[in-house]
Amino acid sequence: MGNINLISLKDHIPDENNKYFLDTNVWLYLYCSVGNYNKQVIDSYNEFFGKILEANSKIYTTSMQISEFFNAYCRIEFNIMKSENSQIKDYKKDFRQTEEFIEVIKELNLVINHKIMRNSNKLDDDFNNTPLEDLLYTDKDYDFNDEYFLNLCEKNDLLMVSNDRDMLKTQRNVKVISNLN
Repeated sequence: MGNINLISLKDHIPDENNKYFLDTNVWLYLYCSVGNYNKQVIDSYNEFFGKILEANSKIYTTSMQISEFFNAYCRIEFNIMKSENSQIKDYKKDFRQTEEFIEVIKELNLVINHKIMRNSNKLDDDFNNTPLEDLLYTDKDYDFNDEYFLNLCEKNDLLMVSNDRDMLKTQRNVKVISNLN
């Protein structure tokens, strides 16, 4: 573990001066009812989200995160449909051609516009001024999006809220709030 400061979800009390970045897995816990998630995990993040809102803390998100949420949500729906219908084998050829996919897109538009963005501020990622060598490296545990989000948290003094152990493997100086031990 690098310079990560792991803070227990149950021990952190949000206040109005806090600035948060909710990892995509947290947004999925909050707004993707079809995911096969542990109810206890979902409840802990829902409760924490409520505390953030009560404290009038700021939450930030980026276009990349909306993209990640959108694609993960669609893939979850695809896997469910694939398990129920043997004709559905390929995401692009089979699933995206269905009325069910159109309904998923409509649902996602509502979730993104009226839930995620209603409670978030757009964060300019300042990609023009981010050296790629700060983001790209070789490691067996490397995940570009995780590293990118942690970089944004470090640069903007944001608290990362995540249930992803990969967030703990960075060398960045970031506080991660989680129910991970």
